[in-house]
Amino acid sequence: MIELLPVLLPTLFIGSVFCTIAGAGLGIIAIILLTFFLDVRASVVLMSLIGFVIQPAKFLHFYRFARWDVVGWYLILGVPLSFVGGLIFFEIPMRSIELLLAIFCLLFVVLRLSPRGFSICPTKRNVLFCGALNGLQSGMVGEGTLLRSPFLLSMGLVKEPFLGTSSVIALATNTGKVAAYLPNILWTRELLIVLGCSIPVIVLGVNIGKRLMPYVSVHVFEYLLLFIISAGAFKLLLFP
Repeated sequence: MIELLPVLLPTLFIGSVFCTIAGAGLGIIAIILLTFFLDVRASVVLMSLIGFVIQPAKFLHFYRFARWDVVGWYLILGVPLSFVGGLIFFEIPMRSIELLLAIFCLLFVVLRLSPRGFSICPTKRNVLFCGALNGLQSGMVGEGTLLRSPFLLSMGLVKEPFLGTSSVIALATNTGKVAAYLPNILWTRELLIVLGCSIPVIVLGVNIGKRLMPYVSVHVFEYLLLFIISAGAFKLLLFP
């Protein structure tokens, strides 16, 4: 696994800069890249562990902007169902994970590019439902951004409030699904080295991305991000 570092670390750094500006996507890009070297299940588990670096880094920068009323109702069902989804993750065939991940990636791209979009009134019932659906999906395919971002954007959250709310939710639901993944993780020296090397790279990337946000076009970064995600989705569909 150490041989992945020359590819993984630059990807995490560049991705954390881009995705902090664009608002989401680092985990998706990294999982797709890792599938060139590992199977999709191992790729998802590795990025879920690295998620404990990504989400706290974003949390520390943006938590004061979070909509805590949305966070609370979102997580009531989101966390337990992310654990349930994590249990299902190891029971379904690997090809099913690839197909689900690809489909959710394409859905994510379509929703982000849709000129009309859709809106969800952030009532308690709606937020509970979105949290439940997102939690289950997050555990089953390993990447909650694919539904979390469209849901939060549809509730009217943008820029810092979006990033703050998303980072809190991501950290909590990631904890739920990793709790389900843990019995199936083989802790090796190589895995610990990869996780340790990822920490400063991601923290630096998030910090740079935050500083660049006032000076760059968010749309340029977002379109590039969506193109990469689309290409990765077609890779999973056509070249597993």
